Amino acid sequence: MQQNQPTSESSTVLNLLESTLPFNNANDLRVKILNAWMSFGAHSCYALLWRNPFTATGEALFVDETGNPDEIVFPTGSEESSLIASLPESSRLLKELNWTPLEVETKSIGFLGLSKSSSQTVSPELLSATARLLAVSQCWDDSLIEARLHSLAEYAAAAGHEINNPLAAIKGRTEQLIKGESHPERLQWLQTIGAQTIRIRDMIGDSMLFARPPAPQLERVNLTELVESTISHFSDEFTRRKISLWGNRHKNVPVDADPLQLKQVIAELTRNSLNAMEDSGKLIVDCLHEVIEDRPVAILRMIDDGAGFSESERRFCFDPFYSGRQAGRGLGFGLSKAWRVIQMHHGQLTLSNEKTDATEFVISLPSISE
Repeated sequence: MQQNQPTSESSTVLNLLESTLPFNNANDLRVKILNAWMSFGAHSCYALLWRNPFTATGEALFVDETGNPDEIVFPTGSEESSLIASLPESSRLLKELNWTPLEVETKSIGFLGLSKSSSQTVSPELLSATARLLAVSQCWDDSLIEARLHSLAEYAAAAGHEINNPLAAIKGRTEQLIKGESHPERLQWLQTIGAQTIRIRDMIGDSMLFARPPAPQLERVNLTELVESTISHFSDEFTRRKISLWGNRHKNVPVDADPLQLKQVIAELTRNSLNAMEDSGKLIVDCLHEVIEDRPVAILRMIDDGAGFSESERRFCFDPFYSGRQAGRGLGFGLSKAWRVIQMHHGQLTLSNEKTDATEFVISLPSISE
């Protein structure tokens, strides 16, 4: 009995699937997808474009004719079509590609980008296989993040129980010793010990807050008033260090938000900028009401001319699991907490991907039509 021979198309799909195995992580799988496409035809560039399901930011991975992968992360709107429109202007190579939608059972997964000069016909079977592989990479990312959050919450709960009691004893004893201490150097040592016990306690609390944050208590607030009220608490430091404050702020930028949580975010971003700036620096704070894709959006933009981020720090600055941080800017849970709060408000907090002398954080939140 004669067996059916696989068609050329099914062989190509099989080659695609086989070439992606085994893979070590989600990004490794995506690189292997693009490398497989490189073997199918002579293009100058191949790219995958998708929305990170956890951060809601846009991500693009691409390889050129040399086969070297590169990746960018960028803020984008809520509509799937906005992914392409939101590509940074500096990514001229990506903007010049032909983007083909990738779908799994009518659900959008992302886009495949091929150079416009190509005459290669992209078959539905090959697109479907690519979409399913990209979906696998997204599920891999999702599962890993959820597992990390669960582990972090379990650790924080255990650490809070086991560590806070001895910390309270150390802090209490230190406060007693401070009352009777007159020697300046020993007094400073005791104060340092007390401050560090509080720091350890707060780090444990921050871990729990990030892993299992409380639901926002929403109310109608004017984001501009909230921003100006929060920044006013830093006015003495602005004056003392001769740091100038600039910006364009609309009078009324309405949002439904938890005012206490948003104040924490604004304070953290302000503190982060101040820690990075030299004296006589400049901080720009814009608070705007815009309409993007027919939807009202509140935009808070904070730009400073202080020390920037390395490429690695830029990519992972909101990730509390990232272990490559150096002492200084971005250390600890501050930016991670801010990002988590904005996520709980169904918004986005991003660090601009543009490589300039300034550092720019952008918050976008659902707003209300004025």
